[in-house]
Parts: sequence; structure tokens; C-alpha cells
Amino acid sequence: MVNFVPAPFIVAPLLKVGAMWCACVFMVGGLFFPFDAVVAETTMELRYEVQWGNVNIGEAEASWTFTQNRFEIVGKSKTVGISDKLRKYRGSSKAEGQIHHDVYRSVRIDTNGIYKGTERNANVIWNADDSQISTIRSPALDLKKVFPLRDEVVQGSIGPYTAMLRALHTIKQTGSCNSSYKIYDGLRTAEVRLHDLGHELLTADRLSAYSGVVIKCGLTSTPTGGQRLTSRWNEKKRNSDDIIIFIAETEPSLFLPVRIEVKTFIGKVTARLVMNTLSIKSRQ
Repeated sequence: MVNFVPAPFIVAPLLKVGAMWCACVFMVGGLFFPFDAVVAETTMELRYEVQWGNVNIGEAEASWTFTQNRFEIVGKSKTVGISDKLRKYRGSSKAEGQIHHDVYRSVRIDTNGIYKGTERNANVIWNADDSQISTIRSPALDLKKVFPLRDEVVQGSIGPYTAMLRALHTIKQTGSCNSSYKIYDGLRTAEVRLHDLGHELLTADRLSAYSGVVIKCGLTSTPTGGQRLTSRWNEKKRNSDDIIIFIAETEPSLFLPVRIEVKTFIGKVTARLVMNTLSIKSRQ
């Protein structure tokens, strides 16, 4: 999926996992909502725009619902503009999880993606004590094109949304990005690590972008299964600042990634939270 001309090659991986992949996964879909105390129900709507320079190449939206002991995330992503004409992609995901004593755990994740006319689906369920992960995917992995998913790597993994909720909770409690996770979305596995890159005063470079103090987290990802055999990402040496997530406390106790920057061989791709569309509603 890393093959477009010339601009949008990065948008499909970026939007795909936003369900996250790499930051690519881990990020653009990624929204996080670790409150100290949650009312009966809180729902948050977020929207990200993905650009290569001044060219719009993708969008991602998500609806997050939190209760005192559960969370649900429904997201969708798509290519737009020139990238939609060259490499059309549509994706959606739904994740469910539990919250127990500030620990986020995965319960289920369903993903769907259509790329170049080919549809792929995956459904993953974690059992009650996380000792077993069950997966149904369609179609089956084509091992002539992708690396196999080994059971010993899949077991013990968590969903990408759950990983980001845990990461944000760590940042909130310790002020540090440093953490690592094994993630799985039914189609890929990876070992993801966040790195402290300090604080910065971010200046809005778009009318709807965030402006203010942010925590900078570098993200590195090591694919461990499901990635394409021919992907150039497999050979690239990853630096801690190749992918930077800018996290801000947009409201008291509400930490969100307000910008994600990804270095690519054709330049920097940026995903920005559209602040004027951010909606938070609570129900007693």
C-alpha cells in the first residue's frame, strides 16, 4: 500500500488503522479520553484532516463513548482529493473495551477496509482474562504478499485503541511518553514504542488547528506480522522523530493528539485535529 504517485502514498497506511497502523495506525484514528471520573455516559466526536503540504489527501472521524467501566469507539477514514483519484481507500472500525481501576483492556475490534476495489474484514475477540484471542478474517492472508501472523505473537497483544488509551493514561499520570505495547487489529501485529521528545508551544498553522502547549511523543513501530513482503517500511531504519504525536490537554483531564507528523521520502505528511468540530457531550 505504499505505492502512490507521488504524494499520497502515505495516506492509506495513515488512515488504515485508525485504526492505527504505526502512527499510521496508532494515530490518526487515535483519540483518547482518560477522565478521572466519568459521568453516566460521555460521547466525543473528533475529526482529523490529513495533508501533504497544502494538499488534502485524507480524512478520519471517530465517535468515542465512555461509561464508568466501558468504552466504545466507532471510526471511519477515507482518501480525498488527488489521493482518492489515484489510490482510493475507505475504512471503518469499531472497538469495544472495559475500564477497571484505570486499566483499559480490549474486548472486541471489527475492521473493514476497501482499497483498489478489494475488501478486507477482520473481527477480533479477547476472552475475559485475555488468555485467548480469537480472529475471523476475510479473505485469508495471502502469504505470497504478506508476512504470516504467528499465534505466539498475536497472543498477549492488545487493540491499537486500547494501547493509545493506556499511553495517554501514562502521560496523564507521569508526564512521560515512554511506554511500549504489542498491538493487533486482526490483520497486522506490531511492537510500538513511544519516546519523550519534550514540550513545545505549538502555533496553529491552519485556522481550525490547535494552538498551545503540547507534549511531543515520538513513535516507532516494529512490524511483527501481516505487513507486506515488499513494503519499503520493512527496511527503513526508524528514528524516534520520524513520527511525532503532539498531545495537548485540550480541557481539564482531557488529553488528545492534536497533530501527527510523519516523515516520508516525499516530504512530511501531517494530520491535524479540526478543533472547531470537536464535540463533547455528557449525560448524567
